[in-house]
Amino acid sequence: MPCIIDINHDVSKNKESQWVSLCGKHLWFSNDPHKSIENAKLSGKPICKTCRKIAGIPMSSRRKPEVEAPFKIYTVGAGEIKERIAIKETDTGFRTQGGDLQYKNQRLDAGLWKNIGGDASKLVTTRELEQARSLAKHQITMLKEYVSKLPELITSLETKLSKYED
Repeated sequence: MPCIIDINHDVSKNKESQWVSLCGKHLWFSNDPHKSIENAKLSGKPICKTCRKIAGIPMSSRRKPEVEAPFKIYTVGAGEIKERIAIKETDTGFRTQGGDLQYKNQRLDAGLWKNIGGDASKLVTTRELEQARSLAKHQITMLKEYVSKLPELITSLETKLSKYED
């Protein structure tokens, strides 16, 4: 932490690249010291705690992190809604009380993604219950369409398999 040069000290008066700070440390040019109390106040750089006390500069105020009240989040996957408690929202998701990060959008499986497509093969987390309900309905209809196509897919696969059995 940079110190403030004691301009009244004998060493500070006599030498150009060596000084003594207000707290008594010997300083060199490479220590990047503050040249005066006014300079230290205006610079915006950190100041040694002891020098700060001696110079009568108040301690810097630290910002406390903003704390959100816990809130409910809803995770929708395969038409099912799960409710959880979160304490913080980030850019990519929600931080739960257990410390886990619940992503806002997450794919379930690559195979499902290709076959079902879109939102039906995702886990989606949101704060809004109505949005979660509408997404669950959408996922259920997409899954119903996929399941209705399965018999056709099975018969086409069986015909392909019969070609190779000969």
